Amino acid sequence: MSSGITLYLVRHASTDWNDEGRWQCLDDRPINDRGLAQAEAVSKAFVCLSEKRGFSKVYSSPLIRARQTAEPIARGLGLEVVLEPPLRELDCGLLSGLRPDEAKSRFSDFHSRLEGNWLDERYPGGETHREYVSRCVLPALDGICSDNSCSAVIAVTHAGFIRATVAYIMGTPPGMPLKGLGVDNCAYFKFDLERSDDGGLAGRVTAMNVTAHLRKEGL
Repeated sequence: MSSGITLYLVRHASTDWNDEGRWQCLDDRPINDRGLAQAEAVSKAFVCLSEKRGFSKVYSSPLIRARQTAEPIARGLGLEVVLEPPLRELDCGLLSGLRPDEAKSRFSDFHSRLEGNWLDERYPGGETHREYVSRCVLPALDGICSDNSCSAVIAVTHAGFIRATVAYIMGTPPGMPLKGLGVDNCAYFKFDLERSDDGGLAGRVTAMNVTAHLRKEGL
């Protein structure tokens, strides 16, 4: 295997829709006051981590809730935010803005089919999980790894992206959703990634849903 990278994936800070339990997806909602405090807390955590190993880049999804989370992280490390469009969230189409019970009521047939066809059932007006992984998750991971050999980098993204990355790196069987995997706002996941001889990516998940920095601040 070639030299690898350490990748920290951070879920964006809270928005009003997060606090209300609504699907959000590609709707461009800003973080709220609680989210601002979360973003500052995770920024402090990365400043502390940088004392052991410096970070070379801070990437962000183009959605505003991710950018607003990435900005204090980058500022604390003396870096600029690099926008990476494939770090966006899954396009859930017409479900966006709905609470889960509302979505299941309005699109009951879709939810029934989704249980048996997780990868290829299309969200109404949106995309499938397979499309999302091929369009966004794998290209983003590939690009970040190619551009940052032997480095530690941070990428601020979304719960859907993080779950898909964990499933890919851990080798979860295709079609098996990680719905039970907690991904809290402003939690981070740590991955040690390498490019294998066949050009693919391999590695380990070394930290999952770390929230100590949030609890320390009462968040």
